[in-house]
Amino acid sequence: MIAIPVGRERLAPHFTRCQELAFADAAGIRQRMTNPALKGGCADKKAMLNLIKQQGVAAVVVDQIGQRLFGKLKAAGIEVLRAPRGVDPDAVISLWRQGLLLAMPESAVNPSRQHDKKGGCGGGCGGGCGCGGHESAAPRLAPANAPHSGFTITGLKRG
Repeated sequence: MIAIPVGRERLAPHFTRCQELAFADAAGIRQRMTNPALKGGCADKKAMLNLIKQQGVAAVVVDQIGQRLFGKLKAAGIEVLRAPRGVDPDAVISLWRQGLLLAMPESAVNPSRQHDKKGGCGGGCGGGCGCGGHESAAPRLAPANAPHSGFTITGLKRG
């Protein structure tokens, strides 16, 4: 069983922003369900992941996906496959049946901007993302050899 993110009857350009998920096997689409992650919150994305697991999905087919959900799918044993942008769900199924869909390389995965905007694993998302970093989040440090950009500290008073 595969899950296909669908928007406007095409493979949605971003996995969690699709209008619905089509669940298919080699015979075709078996069921379509509204995407529980449409609201975009961490808990909504977790509900999407749980739905995919409950449907017994072995692989999801994407055009684009964020690194956090990519990692969670992989950790759950769900393969992430990449399909050409804008193809219809039937074409996705055909490509999958023919073995023409390749695994999404980690290098092609998008940064999880919303999670980072909310403080990353520092707890800004209220703990609903399931990252486990909310209880004892350590500050993120760049490696010693990482390039540094300029910064300004404001609001300090001299004693």
